[in-house]
Amino acid sequence: MIAILCAAGMVKLNTENRPEKLWVPQDTQAEQEQEQFLSYFPPTSRFNNVIATSSDGNANVLTKDHLIDVMTMHEAIENGVSTYENEQYTFPDLCTPAGGSCTTYDPTNPICNCLVVSILKMWNYDLSILEADDDVMATLNNYGSKEDLEGVLGAPVFDSNGQLVSAEAISISYFLKDRSSVENGNTVDPINEVWEENVFLKTVQGPFANLNLAYLSSRSFNDEFGAEITGDLLYVQVSYIVALLFLGATLGSRICGRGSRWAMSMSTLILIALATVAGKYIRKRLYIF
Repeated sequence: MIAILCAAGMVKLNTENRPEKLWVPQDTQAEQEQEQFLSYFPPTSRFNNVIATSSDGNANVLTKDHLIDVMTMHEAIENGVSTYENEQYTFPDLCTPAGGSCTTYDPTNPICNCLVVSILKMWNYDLSILEADDDVMATLNNYGSKEDLEGVLGAPVFDSNGQLVSAEAISISYFLKDRSSVENGNTVDPINEVWEENVFLKTVQGPFANLNLAYLSSRSFNDEFGAEITGDLLYVQVSYIVALLFLGATLGSRICGRGSRWAMSMSTLILIALATVAGKYIRKRLYIF
């Protein structure tokens, strides 16, 4: 009865997923300085990135065929539609506003007003312009300096004149305007998270015949972390059964009656459960260094 009364404190239990609350010691100078920094410079964007490499045995991904495949992938991301609370959203609806994403600004092209970092801007993110380009390497060499190209290409190769010759990977970064809020100790951004799941991740998970894609989304950590926890739940249940069998085999001397090993083991597990629920939820955490 005492354990059940103490368990009333569980109504105050809230889950927490904010890293600054989980991993940063509370009431410290580091926490105060971080809060001060965020008050001046709050996060403005969610980051999504995909890296494309060749899957056909050709290390150079800057061939016209590969670029067409990459542009096709991009158009699926740009034009894909997600739905949240009966409202439909595309990337231009959710992106971080920015100018200069297109080489030639086109007010009728919504992607030109979005923050995207990629060599595809050389064709204004338009597949038809790319298909009509007879010399894609000459176009790419107008992207910017050698350092600019190294920022969006993996393992680029330049000739003695500093002209781009080939590269093994293409990086495309998409930025969504941050719409997050804190609810019950959790940072949530449902509109962007739905788009990331139903458009970005669904697209980059392919298949694309001539491309290998590696990708990262702002929701990736929570997805992987949650999947690992869900997968471990089975092992937790198995561990309870193993503990019951072990205790039943080692405690007491009989199956039934006084000295019953199984009754004793079950009582032990019940005591553990009661001790768990009797633990009052306390916000203050203990940090051991």
